Amino acid sequence: MRYPIPVLTAVLVAMASPACVPLTGGNTGGEGLPMASIAIGDDIFTVEVAATAAAQRQGLMGRTELAEDAGMLFVFDHPIVPSFWMLNTLIPLDIAFIREDGTIASVDTMQPQTLDSHVPPEPVLYALEVPAGQLEARGIGPGDAVTIAYNEP
Repeated sequence: MRYPIPVLTAVLVAMASPACVPLTGGNTGGEGLPMASIAIGDDIFTVEVAATAAAQRQGLMGRTELAEDAGMLFVFDHPIVPSFWMLNTLIPLDIAFIREDGTIASVDTMQPQTLDSHVPPEPVLYALEVPAGQLEARGIGPGDAVTIAYNEP
């Protein structure tokens, strides 16, 4: 099921509340998080959704591998200028900062186990992390439109 970007935020935040997230079974990620499909042009990523503060703090820390078409979508309550760093993250990642209108504001590559700050140039509603090199290899960059479809359990 596809949702317009603003509607998706309310759905994901509601479904990611502790009372709604299934801990086992269903269509959830390795950490019991909801899943979504992210379409950017012809490319599809299947990602875990981090819509709670706890899930966002954990992020992809401690992971030793990530499939080329996998990742994590960070969903914020409102547009913000977040800062991402990679302490305790063991694999290099690309990050795409996504505006409220569903377009990519900027992309960056983040190196593992660093405290370098990665910040978008403007407030964003989402941040998408995927394995390093995947955005460039697929020709994904600023201005590209992103469609998010929540994968219902």
